[in-house]
Amino acid sequence: ESKSSYGNSSFFYLKKAIEIVKQYPNSALVTGPICKKSWSLAGHHFSGQTEVLAKSCGVKNLIFFGNNANFFVFYCFKGGSPRPIDTW
Repeated sequence: ESKSSYGNSSFFYLKKAIEIVKQYPNSALVTGPICKKSWSLAGHHFSGQTEVLAKSCGVKNLIFFGNNANFFVFYCFKGGSPRPIDTW
């Protein structure tokens, strides 16, 4: 069931998680699926969590590295070229 209150809550939980992660160097954020319809009903018009993360971090460059069956790996960077990241 899609409700604006659910969308508002999940959006602000994500924003708070991003705020916390940004306080610690070399930290990571793991998220689960969201209901985009609930976000839209709550007035949060983003195509997904990735765009919220990029905007919250003030980056325009977002690279999708791929997935490992259960999760996706993205890397946000500010300007220049991204540094290599070891693969698992």
